[in-house]
Amino acid sequence: PFAQQNYGTNVVKGRAKLMTKGSDAAGKTRVVVKLSGLNPGTTHIGHIHGGTCVSLTPGQIFHNLEAIVANSSGEGTSNTEVPEGMQGFADCGWWVAFHEGDINTAPQSPAIAVGPVIMHGHAHD
Repeated sequence: PFAQQNYGTNVVKGRAKLMTKGSDAAGKTRVVVKLSGLNPGTTHIGHIHGGTCVSLTPGQIFHNLEAIVANSSGEGTSNTEVPEGMQGFADCGWWVAFHEGDINTAPQSPAIAVGPVIMHGHAHD
């Protein structure tokens, strides 16, 4: 479920960019996520979840991402290096999700922004 009670439908917008660090796709990956439409001053935890092109797998967290703290304009950025490269990466194998709230909970707080990682035709083998 999305955090529509506090944010409404299609209020939070964002983009995630994944970049291979160095010339070897088997190395590390930098994950930069930018969100807008947040309530100023709020903090949001994020993860890379597993999944398929149909849906993410709730609870299957591959990597924690740096939290986003919204500035006075309701915008924020997360910049995280994960110890996994993009070699052999399959579209939709990872999903980026940011949640309402600043701590991990069980069950997890509702997502405010979520989407699959797709290579958009770039070579990734």
